[in-house]
Amino acid sequence: MSYFQGNRVPGLNEESLNQLQEYLRLFQENPYSDGTIAAGQKLSTALANAKKDRWIELLENLDMSKSSRKAWQLLRRLDSDPLVNPGHANVTPDQIAHQLIQNGKTNCSRIKMKINRVPELETHQLSSPLNLKELREAIKRCKTGKAPGLDDLMMEQIKHFGAKAENWLLKFYNQCLAHKQIPRAWRKTKIIAILKPGKDASNAKNYRPISLLCHLYKVYERMLLNRLGPVIEPKLIAQQAGFRPGKNCTGQILHLTEHIEEGYEKGCITGTVFVDLTAAYDTVQHRKMLHKVYHITRDFDFTKTVQTLLENHSFYVEFQGQKSRWRRQKNGLPQGTLHQPYLISSRTISHNHHSQRALYMLMTLALQHKQKILKQLKSNSPMP
Repeated sequence: MSYFQGNRVPGLNEESLNQLQEYLRLFQENPYSDGTIAAGQKLSTALANAKKDRWIELLENLDMSKSSRKAWQLLRRLDSDPLVNPGHANVTPDQIAHQLIQNGKTNCSRIKMKINRVPELETHQLSSPLNLKELREAIKRCKTGKAPGLDDLMMEQIKHFGAKAENWLLKFYNQCLAHKQIPRAWRKTKIIAILKPGKDASNAKNYRPISLLCHLYKVYERMLLNRLGPVIEPKLIAQQAGFRPGKNCTGQILHLTEHIEEGYEKGCITGTVFVDLTAAYDTVQHRKMLHKVYHITRDFDFTKTVQTLLENHSFYVEFQGQKSRWRRQKNGLPQGTLHQPYLISSRTISHNHHSQRALYMLMTLALQHKQKILKQLKSNSPMP
């Protein structure tokens, strides 16, 4: 009989396993004897000490300075409430899909921007053939435990590819890069609709889309992203903290607090303007984004490759065992893609530097001191 599978005992190890077997033997002979009771108490103490040691070891190994992911996962497991089934919702997958399309519509007319090429400044460094080292690095950085896309290929399978499979995949990716085309299956997305906590289940706006993309597409994206990232990173303004290593929202709050305190010490007030763009990912215009990519990289072939990742995407929504019809995504960045962060961050490169501000993702804190002494502000009439 195995105590490590169907009848697993928490805290059981090799030492306590022997104690458990001895206790079961004594229990079968006489469950009320002094020896059986003593063996049971000894076993309970060993299990409690083992669980305590395991908990202490878990806490000691958590390092928030290097990787906070495990720590936050543990805190969420300890603090989260059990999932509550909202029951049958009076909303259809087509209604949710229609709402996702509406999120991408803007009041602005579509601008047909032609990229004005500057051949003498162009380079082909980013569009050069991919190599095996880049492929292996991209596969290594991709996360496991994710649901597959329409091809039903798991990331765990890709990570166990052999040398022949890697060489074939690299040749395939280079064909995609050279011809600036990707398979049709990569442009198709399955979206699972998840109700936002505490929201009305009958409103299609209250569902969060979870996109399931093909993992081979994610690996290809990762390879291109590893080339694009080092080019964009040095050109980002210092105040941009979103999706950048070593920067986060906490640092931006600290920057804002210090700015306010500095103004207070100088007898000034600080005005803050919070701007949060609704459905920012869904309203990005492809033409403007491609123009920005070319302006940054000066690689026209690479820009055309990015265009293949942005355009002609379609999706369907699955909800409550039903599927919506296919919808085409005309605007915005495809849900769940890896290049979203860097393409969004690139939009801040052309921002002027005359005013101080703290950016995190798409939230802008515009800071400007008003040169009025606090005492005068209190005694005078309200500011216009």
